[in-house]
Amino acid sequence: MEIIRDSYGFHNGQEIHDLWIEFEARETLEAKTLFQLDKLDAAVQALEYEKKGHSSVTDFYPDTLQKLSDPTLKKIFEILLRKEFHHVSFYKQYFLLLELNGDERMFYQQMQKA
Repeated sequence: MEIIRDSYGFHNGQEIHDLWIEFEARETLEAKTLFQLDKLDAAVQALEYEKKGHSSVTDFYPDTLQKLSDPTLKKIFEILLRKEFHHVSFYKQYFLLLELNGDERMFYQQMQKA
């Protein structure tokens, strides 16, 4: 991180470094949310790997659920874990659910059209 900080110059580099420290410490609401989104994103990637036949990634899911404290993000992941729409990318489903703020009814309406 220090190399990245130094490569961006003092002001911008320090701001990036400070944001990274904030993320790592998870002391602000933004940092906590970003941490959860980072974990959820990795789990969505695991769903894509599983779809391609990599069964070993399923051990990853309970840990992700445990790290999600935001009710909307947890709900989004639980919907994705149902794996009901194999013909649609998990990332497309994930982004749609984020856009819909986890509204399950609207999600199913949109997915029925896909």
